[in-house]
Amino acid sequence: MTKRQIPVMEVTSNRPTPMEIATWHRNTFPDTGLQGQKNKLNEEKREWQQSHDVMELADIYIVSCGLLRFDSAEAMMGFHYVEEQCMLFGVFHKKLLNAVDKKMQINYHRVWKATSDGAYHHA
Repeated sequence: MTKRQIPVMEVTSNRPTPMEIATWHRNTFPDTGLQGQKNKLNEEKREWQQSHDVMELADIYIVSCGLLRFDSAEAMMGFHYVEEQCMLFGVFHKKLLNAVDKKMQINYHRVWKATSDGAYHHA
């Protein structure tokens, strides 16, 4: 019998890393601040809690990546929250990362507007 190497997880070459998402965030939302992004994170958490749709969990991951630009402990708390929710609701990492990929492809083509609380929404 010959041994066959089985990949643990398929990773696409176009999958954005957290730092690439943070760079996109900085370029797309140059005027946002830490508080505005904390507000956005809380908004995305509420949407996830209402729907339990993996695309909403992907939004929390993306906002957490954006928080990295502020060197914020909030980013780490966001990533921890995503990890916790994945375990609680049986969302496998591959499913989450595929949702992040899909959501980022949508986000790259959106037009964004600032809100009064310092967050951004697509127009």
